[in-house]
Amino acid sequence: MKHDNRSIKKHLKTAFDPPAPMKKDAFLASLNYPRTTYFGFVAAQVRYIRKRIWCASFLLVGLVLAGLAYLGHGNFIWIVSAFLPLVALAGIMEVAKSLSYNMAELEMSCKYSLSDIVLARLGIIGAVNAVAFIVITAALLRGSGMGLIPLIVQLFTPYLLTTTLSLFSLNRFRMRGTLYVCAGVSCLASALSAGIHINETVLMGLFALLLLGTAREIIKLIRTEDGIWNLSLTA
Repeated sequence: MKHDNRSIKKHLKTAFDPPAPMKKDAFLASLNYPRTTYFGFVAAQVRYIRKRIWCASFLLVGLVLAGLAYLGHGNFIWIVSAFLPLVALAGIMEVAKSLSYNMAELEMSCKYSLSDIVLARLGIIGAVNAVAFIVITAALLRGSGMGLIPLIVQLFTPYLLTTTLSLFSLNRFRMRGTLYVCAGVSCLASALSAGIHINETVLMGLFALLLLGTAREIIKLIRTEDGIWNLSLTA
């Protein structure tokens, strides 16, 4: 009886198994669909980043150069430091644009995963901001009498504070209202930068912690988006 059952299963498998596909590769190659490299994908993301991001970075550079020309250094470093959280906020809102416009599901259906999109946008915005920050740092370094490391710490600690806390909020509370929390964090960091002066050693320690915190939250954001994308494929 068992032999008969095995024989029946074998014949059924032979009868109903689909044949191996013929000329599959040639068929797929003949399909007319858009093709792009990963570099082309990253370059395409530049078009989807709003122009106000570029304007914010270059406007900040222009204001710093103009301010140095007319006001001198003085307390100008703290003024620039207080404006940098607003630049961080603009970048965070751009990265979280799919959340604010309820477009996450649509982006998850694309060829590239949502983590790829987030990583590309972070890289593009980070590269543009890096160029702007290098120019600003070089301009402030001349005539300030400060060393490079202390200047970087004073300038960018509020920026890192905004970035770390905003990414922390986005990673834990994935809702549209989280962006208002990010805006509040940015305003708080600006106010603290303008109104509170911290001991240099403490500030360096805080800078190092925030730098690590920013890196950790960026990695977590990318992994979270990748996990959501993979889950949507298997749901």
